[in-house]
Amino acid sequence: MRGKIPDDFFNYKKKSDILPEEGFFFDPHSHTTASDGWMTPEQCIKWHIANGFDAFALTDHNTGKNNNPILKLQKKYPEILIIPGFEWTTIRIHLNFLGIKDFPGRIHMNPKDEIIKSTIKQAKEMGAIVQVDHITWTLNQKGHRSGKYTHPSREQLIDWGVDGFEINNETRWFDSKTIHILEKLKKSNQLKRPIYLSSGTDIHNPIKEWVTGWTEVLLTSVERENPDWNIIKNALLEGRTRVWMDHDYYETYESKQLKLRKKLKKD
Repeated sequence: MRGKIPDDFFNYKKKSDILPEEGFFFDPHSHTTASDGWMTPEQCIKWHIANGFDAFALTDHNTGKNNNPILKLQKKYPEILIIPGFEWTTIRIHLNFLGIKDFPGRIHMNPKDEIIKSTIKQAKEMGAIVQVDHITWTLNQKGHRSGKYTHPSREQLIDWGVDGFEINNETRWFDSKTIHILEKLKKSNQLKRPIYLSSGTDIHNPIKEWVTGWTEVLLTSVERENPDWNIIKNALLEGRTRVWMDHDYYETYESKQLKLRKKLKKD
């Protein structure tokens, strides 16, 4: 059903009861059919609205193909802020570049440290917020477990200029080590600038995946009146986020609708 999920599968509202009513919730990590996602750009919008988000970034793997199509839908969906992005995907590390429509140049699948460092610098010069994605997921991949590939350390990445770390990803990947390292650096006055923490849905297939975390962007009352990307970007650079997590299992509405369709077809 990749790219063929019926639109009415997204006609629902689901929001965890742990979330504060007044919060502004942002998803910095999502995918569409331009890479390996199952949803069209418009369905990605509908899914985020259904799951209680106020803003989200489209970050397809190594392509910005669907950024212009999704941004053209912003006027149709004023209730949610759509942000373009790009997931720089390699074997060693995944980085999200938030706020840019595409990223130029050849992508090395096993980049050396200097390439990663210069890529972060280039993305920031283009105006992007640079986020390190799902370290725990990456370290769990076969090549990393065997020692064939190495992930840069958190300390290296901070030194190289990243702005934030995704500490909760998809339905299961939690990264407590990054939290402890940042707290240690703060206590020893070694953290020279704010680093934000986030939770990304990394949504690919809404039939099988559900939301376990939300990134609350801590906006002022004035900022809440008309939040745009510049406001969100500034808050991220100032480290103004709070991560909410709810790992209780539930069957997705999309999965239930698919089962119902199959049952009706069988009957």
